Amino acid sequence: MRPDGGRDIHWPRSEFFAWHPEGRDGLLLFSGPEPHQRWRTYTTAFLGVAERCGVRQIVSLGALLAGAPHTRPVRVTARSNDSAARSLLEAWGIYSPPTYEGPTGISSVVLDAAERRGIQHVGFMGQAPHYLPDSENPAAIQTLVSYVARLLNLSPDMSHFAEAIQEFRTQCDQAVARDDPAELYFVATNPTTPPDVVSARAGVARLLEKQGKAADARALWDELVGTPPGKQGWMEAHYQSARLSVALGDQTRACTVLRQVPADMLVNANADTPKRISEMLRACPL
Repeated sequence: MRPDGGRDIHWPRSEFFAWHPEGRDGLLLFSGPEPHQRWRTYTTAFLGVAERCGVRQIVSLGALLAGAPHTRPVRVTARSNDSAARSLLEAWGIYSPPTYEGPTGISSVVLDAAERRGIQHVGFMGQAPHYLPDSENPAAIQTLVSYVARLLNLSPDMSHFAEAIQEFRTQCDQAVARDDPAELYFVATNPTTPPDVVSARAGVARLLEKQGKAADARALWDELVGTPPGKQGWMEAHYQSARLSVALGDQTRACTVLRQVPADMLVNANADTPKRISEMLRACPL
């Protein structure tokens, strides 16, 4: 909105910035929003600029929402198609072989196309707390930039992050204190929590369900489903995940989860949870 009452349209901008230091290779920096459509055209244009500028390696930075409380150091994983870079990542303990299959973002599309053109790439991914999805996380940004600096032998000025990180953590503490589900989840995953984290995590799931967030509740139960069989809460997690799947209209998923429970764990079991699982399994197609 202009002072005269008129309005201007501000289009999203994707920008390249070049840095040419003395005596060493330069950097071509890129910043821009993810396109909504025509990803192949976008990728072709992006890599066309990169090739014209002589880019030999692409380094991408990103973040994902995960079960990571804001009080812990930011966990970063990385991947690369370059053996030398991969050795470094392995030495740092952050290399993660790609195993994910499913919907993806423009970064993966660009890196895949870059590899097909013979361009090396390294991708860093930081984990941010999923209970604060709309907050910019300066701690994650600092950690990602630190890894890039190590990879490229750079010494950027990081001093301005300290104040931003402290302010961010204060905002997180205040948000967690106002939001019961977030507070429970924080307690369940904080390293200072008592050993019974399973009960705390289950409490989060039940509270989310009461608030009408069945899908979020199921996601927490699914985390317990992925623990080793026989662990505390493992069988209960299968039952609750399946029950919520039925409530969400996904009977097939419910049956898949229930069938993960070995039959011998249900035989001659007098506890309520095995009985409930057995009853639900009767409704599953053979």
